[in-house]
Amino acid sequence: TEDEFKIDSKDAKLKAWINDQQQQYQLYRAGRPSTMFEEKIQLLNGIGFVFDEPSDPSVPKPKIYVTWVRWLMKLKDYQAEHDGSCEIDIKDKENARLRQWVLDQHVEYKRMKDGLTTSMNAEKVERLEAVGFQFK
Repeated sequence: TEDEFKIDSKDAKLKAWINDQQQQYQLYRAGRPSTMFEEKIQLLNGIGFVFDEPSDPSVPKPKIYVTWVRWLMKLKDYQAEHDGSCEIDIKDKENARLRQWVLDQHVEYKRMKDGLTTSMNAEKVERLEAVGFQFK
């Protein structure tokens, strides 16, 4: 999707490195020998790195996906320009997509609280609350 990071096909070294990180992550999560370790995973998550969903169902899916992290970073940028506010005015056409993402977080949080299927999880709640996001 347009919200995901794209790698220029000409940058073969970067693409190979990304593929290697994703493969090492899958091996690590499956308990197999790997060059991946928790601190490296946390550092990569911190920059919005996406560990593709593994094709092997025995390997757990990654906790944080790049699209969600990118929207969180956009929210932080918005806050920096708007006195720390996470509320986006409906008239603000420039940030309409960010406003929709914020509204979606409220909906997903409510679904989680109601025990329904949702993309929200405790880690996302913690990250949102850390930037001052207040759930309705």
